Amino acid sequence: MKKMPCWRWPTRCSSNRAVEGKTVPCTSLSEMDDVKRSIQAVIFDLDGVLVDTEPLVVRAWQEILVPFGRPLDEQDIYYIMGIDEETTNRYILEKTGLPMDLETSTRIHRQHLARLFAQELRLAEGAQALLESLAGRGLALAIASNSRAEYVDQMLQDMGLRPYFQALATREHATHGKPAPDLYLAAARLLGVPPQACLAVEDSAVGLQAAVAAGMGCLVIAPADGVAQDFSLALARAGSLPELAHEMEKFL
Repeated sequence: MKKMPCWRWPTRCSSNRAVEGKTVPCTSLSEMDDVKRSIQAVIFDLDGVLVDTEPLVVRAWQEILVPFGRPLDEQDIYYIMGIDEETTNRYILEKTGLPMDLETSTRIHRQHLARLFAQELRLAEGAQALLESLAGRGLALAIASNSRAEYVDQMLQDMGLRPYFQALATREHATHGKPAPDLYLAAARLLGVPPQACLAVEDSAVGLQAAVAAGMGCLVIAPADGVAQDFSLALARAGSLPELAHEMEKFL
């Protein structure tokens, strides 16, 4: 089975910061203050961070696979967290032996997903309040998503969030999706802000890896009942956006 590309993570300890993909020690409290003052932008993942889509993505796949007796297990769900649609679909077809081609499985999954979105999709608790607060402080805001541009733009429009964002870096902007740093670097470039002056917000180990490889500090949303992932390189982690907003204050 084809494996995802492996991108090297910089080593991190509590007194270090990542700059341009390398770990640079913060030698004093005053230097940490300099890092805080340097943040000019916040870059968000979309699915699972601002909108509660990921449980619905998994449910849509289970609806397709269960009739064939081939449901996703916890390892499968861990693997697909944060990766792009095509890689996810190829993985599921190879892993389960589902008797359909990539085009057919993608079409059927999107149909199931559209129904679930129409019935159950919700904005993540605290999303609008956090974006309003950050925008009010004059911070630039962007999205870095493994999803397609059409999907990201429509999702933000439907959820009433599009006006908050000055840039959308989507799968079309990058040769390599997450866990490569390309999307976060593209988002910073579109904003006109150096990567080291950006703070990232993620909910997957794949996304965290991408942000750190781009030279950004990253905060992670990790609900207690979520899939277990390695978030050891995160600046901080929280169980929800309201909790994360509190943690974010330490870095702004």
